[in-house]
Amino acid sequence: NLNDLIAKIVADLKLEKTPWNISLDLAAEQLTVCGDVAKIRQAIMNVLTNAEKYSSSGKEIKVITLQSAGSVGLEVSDQGIGMSEEQLQHVGERFWRADTSGSRPGTGLGMSIVKEIVEYHGGHVEIRSALNAGTSVTLWFPAADISAH
Repeated sequence: NLNDLIAKIVADLKLEKTPWNISLDLAAEQLTVCGDVAKIRQAIMNVLTNAEKYSSSGKEIKVITLQSAGSVGLEVSDQGIGMSEEQLQHVGERFWRADTSGSRPGTGLGMSIVKEIVEYHGGHVEIRSALNAGTSVTLWFPAADISAH
């Protein structure tokens, strides 16, 4: 259940020393995905960590669950530094980073790992962004049981 997994991840994050400003908007229906829970959790954590890393302190990160024609999704939106159209074209490439200043830690592998995990599960990643206006990353997975929706 994607909703339960997200709620657990966010609850764990809120226990950290530095509080995360996350708002949840979870679908009323159970959104189920067949897959490796540890890997899906890793993909979600990578996206959430990026949202927190590239946002100003205290800015809200929105997490929404979605469903569409046999797919379920998780959208993470931040109010961070955003990316240009050119930068967006490189997201998911190994070792590529939007922030070249070196002021934020990272290896440039996070989004390539996210993409690999989501595609391994038969899904895809959508990214919308505007420079200095934030980024929204949506992880789409095939729904495990379409008849339940």
